[in-house]
Amino acid sequence: MKKFHIALFAFVLTMLGVNAQVLSFTYTPNGTYVPGSPGGELSSWDCSNINSIMASQYPSATIRRRATARYNCHGFAWHMSNTGSATSSQKIWINAPNLNKYQTSAYGGDNSYGASGEVNHAKAHYYSGDHSANVRTGGTYRSKWGAYPLVDHTRYNVPTIYQASFVRWFFRSGSGFNSADDLDLNQEPAENGVVKLDWFVNSELSDVYAFKIVRMEGESIQAVSTQEIPRIDLAKVGPEGEHYVVEVPANEANNLYLQLLGAPEGHNLVKF
Repeated sequence: MKKFHIALFAFVLTMLGVNAQVLSFTYTPNGTYVPGSPGGELSSWDCSNINSIMASQYPSATIRRRATARYNCHGFAWHMSNTGSATSSQKIWINAPNLNKYQTSAYGGDNSYGASGEVNHAKAHYYSGDHSANVRTGGTYRSKWGAYPLVDHTRYNVPTIYQASFVRWFFRSGSGFNSADDLDLNQEPAENGVVKLDWFVNSELSDVYAFKIVRMEGESIQAVSTQEIPRIDLAKVGPEGEHYVVEVPANEANNLYLQLLGAPEGHNLVKF
């Protein structure tokens, strides 16, 4: 059984799970096109096995989102965490060496992110192990382990294939709002005619007083529901954090965004 787990672990960490013929519209903050492909979902059997492996081999790592091949570590760290873009949370799988386009010219990039130390909101590139992560407050890292879950962990508490001793950090000045760090969004596959949406608020977001679920039709914003979802009173926030869950009809669940009421223009739409 242990050999089976190791084989499955290596396979899912490296699998593409994507249709290489379907390319994304993904760009660096400085406007360079980055090839990427949307991936698919894993079976419930795969997810169950993965959760068992994670619990036994990485008990101190905290799973933030379930296993999926819709996006990988590079897609999460470099694209989904971009700031100020309404499409930055588009789930995407980006392969090496395309992630280098975000980095300095010394590594073939367009200088969207400059070289830095291990600072909050930096991008950590495990350059010998083909892995990327976000550095968060207190030195915690958040990264997607291939098609495994999105995980909070320390720098070294990762699979050995990532070679955690070899890391470069990159930072974009004035990063401010960070869609994937400040808001943690998720859209589940349709079930029984409904789609479940949920999100965690990971920072203060002091300007935001409520949320609304909307759909983009070209350049037009269409409300899925006129109902505003007010912020939870911080005094009533439980141990899991500030968490919201809503359901929408499956036939209205295309191209959904979370609208942040009160947020400044350019930072008020985040895609599920």
